Amino acid sequence: MVVMAKPFGHLLQAGGLWLLLAPAAVLARPDPLALQQQAIQRIDGVVAHIRRTGERQSQAVELEQARADLGLSNRQLAQRGDQRALALGLIKQGHTFRLQGQWPMAIQLYQDALGAARRAADGGLQSESLAWKALAESFRQERGQGLADATEAVRLAEQAGSTDQLVLALNTLEGIQIDQGDLTAAAATINRELAVAARVRDPMAMVYALLGRQSVHYRQGSKCDYKVAFQACKQNLDQARADLKASIQILERLGYTYLITNTRMMEQATEAELAMLSSRENLATSLQQSPQPSVLRMQAG
Repeated sequence: MVVMAKPFGHLLQAGGLWLLLAPAAVLARPDPLALQQQAIQRIDGVVAHIRRTGERQSQAVELEQARADLGLSNRQLAQRGDQRALALGLIKQGHTFRLQGQWPMAIQLYQDALGAARRAADGGLQSESLAWKALAESFRQERGQGLADATEAVRLAEQAGSTDQLVLALNTLEGIQIDQGDLTAAAATINRELAVAARVRDPMAMVYALLGRQSVHYRQGSKCDYKVAFQACKQNLDQARADLKASIQILERLGYTYLITNTRMMEQATEAELAMLSSRENLATSLQQSPQPSVLRMQAG
């Protein structure tokens, strides 16, 4: 009995209790990369749910769990010094706040992700961090900073040769340009975006590009008055309607019911604008063909 007690006492004095418990502790501590992927899957599920239903409240628990998992994962990745994985984790953690409209927290996490991506010398992740940061800034009406960040995001993605991150950066940039009323610059950005969207696997990239072009054409087409060529305005609205129809076709394949409903409402608004434009054109034509007051006076003697 005494002989058996001696090794246990020795283990305890030498930190042997940790050795005895270590296997269970190691098994209990999740791998940070596996934890990150689990959180990403939760976030993707939330996004898909919103696109299908438009409902967000029921997803709060999922976002909170993803946020907690990413917090733990990111701390472990920082301890490891894995800056690239950390940058991705911080971006995803930022999404958990962005999806709930908590813009300051999202912006801070995207800024932190940018720092990690720079330490990793990963231009693609730097671009992605800046693009999401710019989007959040635009929702806070910080469009000047958002424009600067989105422009830099495009440059970095081009330099890195990453099409997925380039299409994200271009989409963010054109959205800010449209909000600022710079439709000429937005149209040029969208042309580039459409070309890149055709080369990426995510079909939503093409949807966003088409909706961006639709927005430009709708704004140009709805500006018509009696002093503007009606045909040019009609062509813009026709193009807007065509882009909406193309977007709906993609969304129907994806089963995103809520987005389909909203896009069809936009299509109806475009149809109404076209009908109003036709009425104005008919009125303008009838006024041009009507005798002028001076002519009526001459005819009346």
